Amino acid sequence: MPREVNASDEVLSGVININGVIKIKVTKEFGESTVSKILDLVENASSRKSKSENFITKFARYYTPAVVVIALVLAFIPPLIIKDAVFSDWLYRALSFLVVSCPCALVISIPLSFFGGIGGASKRGILIKGSNYLEGISNAEIVVFDKTGTLTEGVFEVQEVKGIDIPEEELLEFVAYSENYSSHPIAESVKKAYGKEINKEEIEHVEEISGFGIVARIRGKEVLVRK
Repeated sequence: MPREVNASDEVLSGVININGVIKIKVTKEFGESTVSKILDLVENASSRKSKSENFITKFARYYTPAVVVIALVLAFIPPLIIKDAVFSDWLYRALSFLVVSCPCALVISIPLSFFGGIGGASKRGILIKGSNYLEGISNAEIVVFDKTGTLTEGVFEVQEVKGIDIPEEELLEFVAYSENYSSHPIAESVKKAYGKEINKEEIEHVEEISGFGIVARIRGKEVLVRK
């Protein structure tokens, strides 16, 4: 939930600055941060596993011990109750049964396939929070993207500047100064088009109004930039 912060207040990592400009001092290493702890919980949360992965985990819990017990019974019981039975023969049969019934292919393949899928996606810059999301993709019929920075590189260029009752150079300068603290791709393109060093001392106040734009005071003049 949005909240206001003042000087010396603690700000959690990962929060979003809605408006204004704030200076933050890092006091903890990444491993001690809240984001790191949340990331660890997400990566190890059982709720993030797919249905098939949860099923195979429960299945292996009972199947593996049962196979081992049956193999032991097959190796030791028949030689004791069957006349002229050779222990080495039944041991060989028990080992054959153990190899054939080994759950490795079934128990390991499913989690490993999800692990490989998530790892392969991460190499291509795609973050999948859990195997349940990876499994859910197979049932998806419609995918909606916010294309800026997702499907495209988010690289913009200023094509033209038109000033009304103000020189184009001065208009571009005021906009660039207003967008100085913003890392938005459009803001970066404006600053690149301005192409000059921005004197931060001339920026007296900057406030970002979510969904609308920026209000800034530059050299005593109030500038409104609508996005």
